[in-house]
Amino acid sequence: MSPHVTLIGRHNTALLDHVAEGVFAHPPTAAHLGAYLADPAQRLFVAVQAGRVVGQLSAVLHRHPDKAPGLYIEELGVATALRRQGIATALMQAAVTLARNLGCAEIWLATEADNHAARAFYATQGLSGQQVVMFSRLL
Repeated sequence: MSPHVTLIGRHNTALLDHVAEGVFAHPPTAAHLGAYLADPAQRLFVAVQAGRVVGQLSAVLHRHPDKAPGLYIEELGVATALRRQGIATALMQAAVTLARNLGCAEIWLATEADNHAARAFYATQGLSGQQVVMFSRLL
């Protein structure tokens, strides 16, 4: 049975009570999820199979004062035991549909240079790699 992809909102957070291993880096907490859902720019898609979340894609809508919005894919995770079965593809298709419906000009994401599996997957989704320099600062 293929998973059903749905957008998480306050009405269906109970879906996150049953999450397969490997979907999130850390288990979602009520406090983090509440703050996330309170931000209208944030989107969280989940893939549900047999009553259990087996994949997730989190994204944020970026609006700009001088151009069309874009959708940034923050995280994509699939249950360890269910990878390479089309779940990530279904989640990406949901994100692309959302981006088009929101009038986005592009979607983008980042992954580690040595994450060859992710890079290959994103290429199959029509995304092209670009060289960038990322800056960060611990707080």
